[in-house]
Amino acid sequence: MDDLSDTSPALQAAIDFDQAGGVHTPAFLPLPDHMRRLRRALVCLEAEMAGTGLSALSGVVEMLRVAAALYDVRADTAIDDSAIFYCGAAMAYENANSVVASRYLAATIMFNFSWMALEEMVRSYAPPSKLPAGARAREVFKALPECGIDVDSSLKLAWAMCVASNDMQKDLTELTSLLTTAPRSEIALELVRRIRNSFAHGNISAPTPLDWEDERSPPANPQVDRFFAATRLILLLIASLVISRLEGVILEPGYDDPVFDADGELLDEAPADWYVRTVHLQTRAPWVVEPLILDPRERD
Repeated sequence: MDDLSDTSPALQAAIDFDQAGGVHTPAFLPLPDHMRRLRRALVCLEAEMAGTGLSALSGVVEMLRVAAALYDVRADTAIDDSAIFYCGAAMAYENANSVVASRYLAATIMFNFSWMALEEMVRSYAPPSKLPAGARAREVFKALPECGIDVDSSLKLAWAMCVASNDMQKDLTELTSLLTTAPRSEIALELVRRIRNSFAHGNISAPTPLDWEDERSPPANPQVDRFFAATRLILLLIASLVISRLEGVILEPGYDDPVFDADGELLDEAPADWYVRTVHLQTRAPWVVEPLILDPRERD
């Protein structure tokens, strides 16, 4: 179901969050569409990747299927509060609080299933290890070669949302030392891992309405948008792992995600690494059969 015309208010937040925090990524697909398209690409790739060193991707595909299948989430935070029957202001607050809670549930559900997909991806990618999943992922991304996916804008947005949430100061201070020394994908993975651990261990605060003048549509909340932004990062990280094993693999694009050449002709197949590298974009540039040069220093 790709038609989002009747999207619930909770999931509309997953579409709007990119415009928060002063970091706008207009070239990106809405997050739910990005998730669906990446999942479809992995389904198409599963057979072709059998000989690439990656084991079956069925676990990754299944976790993304559940995350992408989320259609509506509704919460009623006033369920035990009798004060709403006597006070209009209390009613307005709880209406707004219910909307924020619904958004928060949607964001954390999408985030957690996407994180599980990343863990599955790391298990498929890396050799057996006694390290915990998060530490194992960190080691994988430390050694991951540059693949051409730019995580900068999404990383800045997730970081900005964590700063605005004001409940991960210690983590951000520790991560600052990586900003000038580590690859962006490693920093992104470490930020996502810390968000996940802080959430799982109850170290971050639940969101409340910042304003309830418009009780049916309260303003965006960084404590919610942090999880949408982190989910975007997870999808980009999964794609980075996939791309690193796709050299020479050819993909037959799905009918609902066509690829065109520079003359506007529909292509029956395309290089899989290029396809996955552009899976999150609103508009793909035509596939040009020359090598894709990622480093400007390599140009004439």
